[in-house]
Amino acid sequence: MDSAKLNDWLQVIGLFGVIASLVFVGMQMKQDREIALSDAYQARTATAIDFQASVVSSPELLDAQLRVQENGFENVSARDRILYTTYVRMGLNIYENVYFQYMNGFIDDEHWSRTQNQIRQFLLSPPNRVAIRQDIDAGLWRESFGEYLVNQLDELGSE
Repeated sequence: MDSAKLNDWLQVIGLFGVIASLVFVGMQMKQDREIALSDAYQARTATAIDFQASVVSSPELLDAQLRVQENGFENVSARDRILYTTYVRMGLNIYENVYFQYMNGFIDDEHWSRTQNQIRQFLLSPPNRVAIRQDIDAGLWRESFGEYLVNQLDELGSE
C-alpha cells in the first residue's frame, strides 16, 4: 500500500474518531442538561413545600387568612393585611420563578400547564386578587409576569 492510500485511510479513521467524539460530547451535554433540569425541578419542589410548611406552621398567618377570607381584605386590621399580602407575595414569587423558567425553556409544557392551573386557583380568591392588583399597580413584578397576571385576572373577571 502506498503512502497516499495509507494517508487517505488514516484521514477517514481520524474523521470517524472526530465524529464519534462529537456524538459522545453531545450525549454528555444532553445528560448534563437533564440533570440540571432535574435539580431545578427538585429546588422548585422544595421551595413550594417550604412555603406551604411556613403557612401551616404560623398560627398568626392562618388566623389572618381566616379573617381576610371571612371579612374581606379591606375590613381587617393593617396587621392582617400585611400578613396576608406577604403570604400572597410569597406564593407569587414561586409562580413568577416558574413563569420565568418556562419562558426561558427550562420547564416543559406539562409542568407549566399544571402551574397555570395553580395560578388560576390562587386568583379565584377575591382577597388574593385585591393584593395582587395592588402589587401589579406598584410594579413589584417583572413586567411580563405582571402582564400575564393581568390577563389571567381579566379572564377570570369575564367568566
